[in-house]
Formats: sequence, structure tokens, C-alpha cells
Amino acid sequence: MAILCGTDLSDGAAEAVQAAAALAARMRLPLHLVHAMDLPAAAQGDSVQRAERQLSELAEQLRRYTHEVIVKVATGTPDDVLIEAGQQLRARLIVVGAHGQQRASGRRIGMHTERVAQRSGVPVLVVREA
Repeated sequence: MAILCGTDLSDGAAEAVQAAAALAARMRLPLHLVHAMDLPAAAQGDSVQRAERQLSELAEQLRRYTHEVIVKVATGTPDDVLIEAGQQLRARLIVVGAHGQQRASGRRIGMHTERVAQRSGVPVLVVREA
């Protein structure tokens, strides 16, 4: 069992990460941070390494609050990645931010949070403010 937190590494996702870390510490469960990259393999380039580095730095900070933090960068749509990871981990909870990254136009990219909440067999906590 674990707490699973999906992050797009945005400021909005940081709120969800903080809430997930607090819950994992309180419940004494491992925290899994997952970042999904919905890019074709040819377009990923350094993006995977950059995301892994950011997640590792974040994990180091969170280890002050909770003992076990595991990071993973996966390819695929965020909702598919999180739902699959939640099933594989037999997660107690999936934690996601209410708002993800935004385009320059100000529009949100996708509706992944809603899709995870609708399709997941694992309970989902949507965090607006930690």
C-alpha cells in the first residue's frame, strides 16, 4: 500500500505534493511521486532527465517529512499513467492538484484530474490548497 501523487512539476501540483507527503507521513505509507510525459519518444530528448532530476530534488526535500519517497517518470497520458500506477501499487489514495500547467493563452492543458477521478478504482483526493 502507498500514497500516489501525480505531479506535472507546476506550482499547482506543489500543493498536492505537500498534502500527499503529509498524508503519507501520518499514515506511515510510502509516497510515490509520478510525473507523466505525454510526448512521443523522439520528442522527449532531455525532458525525461530534467524531470527525473526535479523529482529527485523534490523527493530529497520531502524525506524530512516522510521516510520513503519513490519517484518515477513515465510516458503516456497523465490520467492513464496514474490510474495504472494506482492499480499496480495497490495505492490507498491518489493525490492530484486541481489545476495543472497552463498554456501561454491561459487555458489549462487537458482535464487529467477529472479523468483520473472519474475512471480510477482508487480513491482520489483533488487538492486546491494544501
